[in-house]
Amino acid sequence: MLRVAQRAAGDELATKRYKNRTGDLATSTAAELVVNTSELVVVTVSMGEEYASYVIGRGFSDFHQHAGISLVGELGFLIGKMNTKIANL
Repeated sequence: MLRVAQRAAGDELATKRYKNRTGDLATSTAAELVVNTSELVVVTVSMGEEYASYVIGRGFSDFHQHAGISLVGELGFLIGKMNTKIANL
């Protein structure tokens, strides 16, 4: 799942429509593995600056779309793999 979050962050940086004056928002746009156990994996992808909501709200970023598309695609892949394993039992 971390690679999904990393892909979403990369897609955001590749398609951003805001002028990156300080570099802070681009630098803070990243994925992080928060929890990784045999029962639970938690990853985050975020734009870590306070003004990120302004950039998204004004239409200068498709951040939520990138994260959603990446996540839905990966979940569909994982569910398909589980269905195949169940069918082969």
